[in-house]
Amino acid sequence: MTYSNGTERPRRSPHITHHRSASAHRIVRAVLPAIDECAWLGVRATSPLFEVEQVAYLDGGRPFEYSVSRHPNGYQFRSIATR
Repeated sequence: MTYSNGTERPRRSPHITHHRSASAHRIVRAVLPAIDECAWLGVRATSPLFEVEQVAYLDGGRPFEYSVSRHPNGYQFRSIATR
């Protein structure tokens, strides 16, 4: 099967179940960057970063995704969680 632009659609993994995403739990905080993050993001060691840590759960309560992201100045956080 292909997309309308002609590229092939990825095949569905046999490990994918019919569970639905039920919730996402997020912790939002300000943190100071590590030394390597200063170089990667072009910020000073005293410049706070906006960190979002998230765990997403399936409808049966099983966690299926964990992420931590860090953002320099100029970002805002908007969260909409629906089922």
